[in-house]
Amino acid sequence: MKNKLFAVLFLLSSVPLFAQVTPEWMRYPSISPDGNTIAFTYKGDIYSVPANGGEATRLTFHTGQ
Repeated sequence: MKNKLFAVLFLLSSVPLFAQVTPEWMRYPSISPDGNTIAFTYKGDIYSVPANGGEATRLTFHTGQ
């Protein structure tokens, strides 16, 4: 019984370890004045994405990364 309790407590304490990982290369997000688009940099390039979600579009092509 004691071992089961420790196992449950261990599993519950490790839940934050599996939380969503924040991308480390996304930098400098900025929302457009009309609030419809978000622009950000990723590995030296500029991307835009709709503010309500969707696929990001690369706007520049930087050869350094």
